[in-house]
Amino acid sequence: TNNFAEDISPGIIILFAHLTVQNSQFLSQGHESGTDAGAFIHLGSDSYADVEDCSFDNGLALHGGAIAIINAKDVKILKSTFKGNEAREGGAIHFSTTEHLYI
Repeated sequence: TNNFAEDISPGIIILFAHLTVQNSQFLSQGHESGTDAGAFIHLGSDSYADVEDCSFDNGLALHGGAIAIINAKDVKILKSTFKGNEAREGGAIHFSTTEHLYI
């Protein structure tokens, strides 16, 4: 809770790796301005992710209020909720040039 970063996600950044997150809660108490991409999770450059049974609440970013997926390979987001997240692009999830995305 209440992590801060000026550029990319203050939470988790994954590049060239595999992320598995299960039964987790991501909650922001709010900041005056959000990060550039993914308030909680930023997946980039050939990354893989499995996210299941998670909640993402009140994230704020320019791209992907909760999760930003950019140049990832394979991403699965299952049985998860998104509430009160805000962004210019992708209130909850922003993705671009991703090979496989399952929600």
